[in-house]
Amino acid sequence: MLLILAVLLTSCGLPVTIPFLATATATATLTPTVTPTPTPLPTATPTPTPVPAAQMDLANQALFAGDYERALQDFQTALNAAPDDPTRMQAMIGMARCQIFLGQPSVALTTLTSAISRFPSSPLLANAFYFMGEAYQAQSNLPKAIDAYAKYSELRPGILDDYIQTLRGDLLFTSGDPLNALAAYQLALNAPNQANPSPLQLKIGRMYAATSDYKNAVRQYLAAYDQTKNSYYKAQANQLAGLAYLNMGMPEQAFARYQDSVNNYTKPYDTYTGLVALVNAAQQVDELQRGLVDYYAGQFGYAIEAFNRYMLANPNHDGTPHHFKALSLIALNQPLGAIAEWDLLIKNFPSDSHWATAWDEKSATQWVSLEKYQEAADTLIEFVKRAPNAPEAPAYLYEAARILERNNRLSEAALIWERVMQEYPSSSYGWRGLFLAGITNYRIPNLDAALNTFQRALVLAANPQEQSAADFWIAKTYQAQGKTDQAHTYWEQCARRDPSGYYSVRANEVLLGVPPFGEAFDYSLNVDQTAERNLAESWMRITFKLVPTTDLTGLGELPSEARFQRGTAFWELGLYDQARNEFEALRDALQSDAANTFRLIQPLQKMGFYRSAILASRQVLTLAGMDDAATLTAPPYFNHIRFGTYFQDLVLAYTQHENLNPLFLFGVIRQESMFEGFASSGAGARGLLQIMPATGQEISRQINWPSNYNSNDLYRPLVSIRLGTRYMARQRDAFDGDLLAALAAYNGGPGNAQAWLNLAGGDPDLFFEIIRIKETRDYVMQIFEFTNLYRLVYEKAP
Repeated sequence: MLLILAVLLTSCGLPVTIPFLATATATATLTPTVTPTPTPLPTATPTPTPVPAAQMDLANQALFAGDYERALQDFQTALNAAPDDPTRMQAMIGMARCQIFLGQPSVALTTLTSAISRFPSSPLLANAFYFMGEAYQAQSNLPKAIDAYAKYSELRPGILDDYIQTLRGDLLFTSGDPLNALAAYQLALNAPNQANPSPLQLKIGRMYAATSDYKNAVRQYLAAYDQTKNSYYKAQANQLAGLAYLNMGMPEQAFARYQDSVNNYTKPYDTYTGLVALVNAAQQVDELQRGLVDYYAGQFGYAIEAFNRYMLANPNHDGTPHHFKALSLIALNQPLGAIAEWDLLIKNFPSDSHWATAWDEKSATQWVSLEKYQEAADTLIEFVKRAPNAPEAPAYLYEAARILERNNRLSEAALIWERVMQEYPSSSYGWRGLFLAGITNYRIPNLDAALNTFQRALVLAANPQEQSAADFWIAKTYQAQGKTDQAHTYWEQCARRDPSGYYSVRANEVLLGVPPFGEAFDYSLNVDQTAERNLAESWMRITFKLVPTTDLTGLGELPSEARFQRGTAFWELGLYDQARNEFEALRDALQSDAANTFRLIQPLQKMGFYRSAILASRQVLTLAGMDDAATLTAPPYFNHIRFGTYFQDLVLAYTQHENLNPLFLFGVIRQESMFEGFASSGAGARGLLQIMPATGQEISRQINWPSNYNSNDLYRPLVSIRLGTRYMARQRDAFDGDLLAALAAYNGGPGNAQAWLNLAGGDPDLFFEIIRIKETRDYVMQIFEFTNLYRLVYEKAP
């Protein structure tokens, strides 16, 4: 372990893309010309480098980027030139990993067998056995995979026993050996650092059940139930316990477990399975709970029937069955029936917890399903009239204006938005409503009313961002009125308000006479990170008054931290999600410790956990009392971490090919994934540029690359950057070079972007304000600001 930790802080053998590679000074312009659809680029040939240490770096960079063919070549070159056994072992393990990724497990096994034979005392021997397990698993040779993983735990006990033994247990069970699987799961359960026993207890219970030992199975299920607060685990425990009880001939106990889930954990699907068993056994079930379980299981017709039976049998019911019956009817595309249910709830249950929600749902149904915009707005306005002090009132009034605006009833929308500020000035919707009233008056156009509204917004603004937004639109309105001197004055004022904020940056562009992203500037990506870190260390000592003997050059006590050890071990095995979780837990534990947070930055960066390094860097500046504006005056080291040019070679190559500014794409990647290539979203987007699998498939087919594409390729930075850059360029081309519209299309869909563009009438600033999806508007704003921050960090001094 100590040897591996020492390697972390050297240039040898780190599977990362070094973020600050020296490049020629570049001149960037963010107003690209349209280019034809490109063909896939070949991987750039590296310039000659010393071997083997630098060659190992290149190999590990390529492996981390997902360029397995190039990585394999570089590992072979490093092996041929390696002067020592540790480097040879590391190179051979790297080669085997590439061979596994390339679908060559037999070749990988030959490589690993040779490495194990040649270097039987290597500290990396355990890792060689782990990857041997992966190779055997790829061949579906589960017995040998199980033995190889066991060898890893034998050679490195106490670090990842919980993970490795769980993996072995799963494979043993799959291979039909529940008794040995049980033993493996028990080892995992008893391993150090076991923080979440319930999933393992459920697995152990399954093994007992597989051997017909239902009594012990039930004990494990109930132990899992008692030790977790997670409703899904509880429902699963109840479902499994119920099955065991049925196998023991104890139906009453089984039904009790199912009833517990139905009455307390309505959302998990395991509860629905238990409900089916209860119904099939003619057990009496609470009809309201039955309806809720059916609803969450997507059985909407059955849910409606249950709610109807419940209301018929319980005339003094509350509004809950009406609310969920309405939602079920919406799911079945019966909007009129849903509105009727919400009307009943609104009329008969004014004190119910669902009462306010019913108004909102009714309004949404009216405009989304029935396209009755005026009725939808009137519904929300009526709510505010009847419940002016309700916490939902300002949001509902704001949304009523939005609905009217969608229906192009701009004058009415402006009046309602002004009401939000007048009636709810302390609400978070108040200032934004007033600002949108000004935007809407500008669109009508009623410029005098717009100017008056924006001037009020400036007076009432609570922060520099709001002040700069008001300044900007006062200037726009003066310009529309032909008052260029006044417009110029306010644009200059706006530019000074919030130097790194959207409106101030955009005001600077207006003063320069360029469109969004249009300012040309020289930048250099040359960074001497070693020198910058030395300066940062001196700043740390002064800022945090560290004692003179404090060592900031090494890892300090971090190697003794169990989370650091586990994170490093996971990283060595390419288990980046698990490693990230360990390092994030450690980073959170160090939130108030500036020195150790600073120490943590370097290994995080070297291991490729860029998001965690970025957050750690910002945390140091936070502890130093710096707000966003002040951070720009911090030592360059911190901002070159926070706004790093990670995966630089790939970004430069592909943005040049697509005629996009690389700093723009760095801003996009930072927003999408914060440079975490293994990132995924709940919606299914994957990788650095958060591409949906269907979109990735389409682009891959279009450019005929990579070969044998599958959706998991999106986790390879090489692929994600290539496909994402092409997709972004395609949006840019579709919108005639308009990067604001391209970003809106990338996030919110091309159809929405085109609709907003049509409403804006060619005005990019109006387009930005008209974006109706908050997530998309925030996305566009953030990337615009990030691109400017990259400019500030890397722009050459004049």
